[in-house]
Amino acid sequence: QGGNKSKANKNKARAHGGNKHKAKHALKDKDKDCPAHADGLVPSQFSDFRSATFWEGFFASRAGKEFEWYGDWNTLGELIKQCVQRSGNKGEHAKADGADGDGEILRLAKRRVLVPGCGNSELSPCMYDAGLTNITNVDFSVTCIREMLTKHVRSRPGMKWLVMDMTRTAFEDNSFDAVVDKGSLDALMGDGDDSDEGRRCGIAFLREVQRLLDTTPNQPGATLAEANGNGNAHSNGSANGGSPSCVYLVVTLAQGHVVRALLDAFCGPP
Repeated sequence: QGGNKSKANKNKARAHGGNKHKAKHALKDKDKDCPAHADGLVPSQFSDFRSATFWEGFFASRAGKEFEWYGDWNTLGELIKQCVQRSGNKGEHAKADGADGDGEILRLAKRRVLVPGCGNSELSPCMYDAGLTNITNVDFSVTCIREMLTKHVRSRPGMKWLVMDMTRTAFEDNSFDAVVDKGSLDALMGDGDDSDEGRRCGIAFLREVQRLLDTTPNQPGATLAEANGNGNAHSNGSANGGSPSCVYLVVTLAQGHVVRALLDAFCGPP
């Protein structure tokens, strides 16, 4: 009887494992047939997220209608204002704080903000309307940048829209006080099993972020502020010690390989 029980348990375990394996493949097949794939919103493979061709087709299919990855201003607005407001030159902070209650507005207006892989999200226009009027948006989709420039050039004239590869921008070193990344790092790095190319692109992008953030002598260090898929925020303080003056705000699903890349870039040895 004991032997029969043991055999039955082994067979049950095999059956359970086999079902899990089948379910995993069935889910992948089901995903390929879902409407999002049919509409061109989700690519058939992770590497497509790094392809300008995919994104040109994506924005063409949207026909000017915005698409929000990972949340919108209602979800992220307070976190963005909180993080970006504390970036920048400390002397400017002191002047703004003594400006008859308008300190927050002045601090936000002076912050130089980069939004890499901006897409056609309404996040940047909402940031602009909230007082962050010195925003530079970049994306490598010509269709996307043309549409966003046409849409916002009159109502938000201070906002810039540039066609550029976010892993190799044309900006000078120390050009920005804050980088606001909503899903761009995740798009570059895929799911971890994607390929070595995903990791290379992610590392190249993080190095570019480090180069662009203003860490000149009056800017003591960079803060990594991370928002995960649960809506929780975390800041690791200054990467170089002291009070932070520039901020990389990344909204991510916080997959293991992405978190490791972030920690290696911002929390490793100087």
